[in-house]
Amino acid sequence: MTSFFTLLDGEPFAAINVRQLMAQAQLSRTLFYQYFDSKQDLALYALEELVAQIARHVTPTRVSSQDIRVYKQQTLRTLNEILTQKNRFELLMQVQGSGFNLLNEFQKQLKEQVFSQLIPQYPAVDRTQIDYYAALFASSLLTTLQWSFEHADFSVAKLVDFIADGIFHGLFSVITSE
Repeated sequence: MTSFFTLLDGEPFAAINVRQLMAQAQLSRTLFYQYFDSKQDLALYALEELVAQIARHVTPTRVSSQDIRVYKQQTLRTLNEILTQKNRFELLMQVQGSGFNLLNEFQKQLKEQVFSQLIPQYPAVDRTQIDYYAALFASSLLTTLQWSFEHADFSVAKLVDFIADGIFHGLFSVITSE
């Protein structure tokens, strides 16, 4: 995996081949094919690992306005943890190939993770509503991450304030003072 990210940091995904990857890792091509069918499978596996790490820090729970301080602290910890994976995330988001796009796959996998976390918490809620919420949550988190990567000079604490305002007072509150 380290060799994959090292190569991906220096050249486009399409230019990397299995022989080059395994030479970088100082392992045989045969070993690669014992675990993966293709370099696309390796990219998907790397993404699954990243989503699993992120999902461990994301807890989509209901909070009230009285919990805003606690919510902000949790959100700040979560974003800081996710941002430790910034380089790998950015590299994977550039990976596209015939029939797959890791950005779309990331959103799909994150939605599934959130859905599976929420089902036991809300057994009386219609699964369709939970599915919709999970899709919105995944989309929102992905957008937030991409935006924060593009605005690296922007304070994570200020971003948490924006998120909290959007959650507790509605999205429009981010751009209005009311």
